[in-house]
Order: sequence, then structure tokens, then C-alpha cells
Amino acid sequence: MSDVIDKILAAKLKMRRELADLPFDQKLDLMEKIRERNEMLAENPLHYRARENKAVAAVSGNVAKRKTPAKRFARRGAGAAEKNQ
Repeated sequence: MSDVIDKILAAKLKMRRELADLPFDQKLDLMEKIRERNEMLAENPLHYRARENKAVAAVSGNVAKRKTPAKRFARRGAGAAEKNQ
């Protein structure tokens, strides 16, 4: 693995150990803060819409695909030729 990934994994392991070493009361306090933050984010209409739009796009398969210039011009050219006839 690369050095960057090794550093990330080491930092994660260190954080997990630090969290495991905390007393139970402090863990509960952290969980309450995380829950409050999640509720606050869930109440934000912009956050909800962004998440909903991503989910809808993922389910429907409606993922934005870039067309190559050749395909765009080919379609325009075909339409323009039909109009001129």
C-alpha cells in the first residue's frame, strides 16, 4: 500500500483505540452529540433534497452522461438536414 493509505489506516486505528479507551459516560455524550447533529442535518431542506436527488438518480439509473462533441454534432446535423428537405 502507499504511504498515504498507511498513514490514514494508522490514524483510524489510533482513533478507534482512543474511543475504546474512553469511559462509557463520555461515549454516551459523544453519541448524543452525533445524534443531535444528524437530526439538525436531516431538518435542513437543502441537505434532504440533495440526498433524495442522489438516491433517485441512483435508483433510476439517471446518471448524467457526457456526450462527445461528435455525437452532439451528428444529432444536430441529422435534424438540420431533415428540416431543410
